[in-house]
Amino acid sequence: ILIVFSSKTPKNQPGIIVKLLPSIDRSKGVLEAMENVNLAIELNTLYPGTMVGFDLSGNPFGTKFADFVPALEKARKHGFRLALHCGEFEDVQEVKEMFALGVDRIGHGTFIEGENLAFASEHKIPFECCITSNVKCKTVPSNEAHHVGKLLQMNQPVCVCTDDFGVFETSLSQELQICANTFSLSNAQMVELQRNAIEYTFANEEEKQELRFKIDQFSKADTAIIAEQ
Repeated sequence: ILIVFSSKTPKNQPGIIVKLLPSIDRSKGVLEAMENVNLAIELNTLYPGTMVGFDLSGNPFGTKFADFVPALEKARKHGFRLALHCGEFEDVQEVKEMFALGVDRIGHGTFIEGENLAFASEHKIPFECCITSNVKCKTVPSNEAHHVGKLLQMNQPVCVCTDDFGVFETSLSQELQICANTFSLSNAQMVELQRNAIEYTFANEEEKQELRFKIDQFSKADTAIIAEQ
């Protein structure tokens, strides 16, 4: 269902901006991948601005990233940004291939180290970090061992995410609370984390400005409550 709640919502009323990232599931093969891209291109002419990026996900084992490059290149030529599940297992070469193609956001990035991490840092590529998901999937042993802690220390662009909130029984608020408690982040640091995350979205500048306004309003309200206490 393609529904966009307009970003023209008055500033004093609640509103939501919905954008879609169609997904390529690696386990479904390259033919379905190209079909998904072609369908998204067609639908985007009917609902312009609704689909803004493509996600590559699914079981990486038994597949080669190079096989999906033609579909991803076609998506990018038609204006789609790329959010690729990257570094989910220890394959240094695959990460290099993804970086060579061009990655707008890194999904998970659990095993990105060394030269690849230096490249991501140099080019300020945001990591989508999903603490509960990674712990439950056992790609990291605990909240404390999650790589988001190291990324925050590096000042690497990070956005805290839920992954599949239904499967992992979590919410964005819960993930942010886990992050704050685990790594001793202040309220001000958490607000800054969310404010920065706006910049890593695939929203347009007008939509980002509205999101910045909402973050600032909530931050001011929270500060006022604390001051009263």
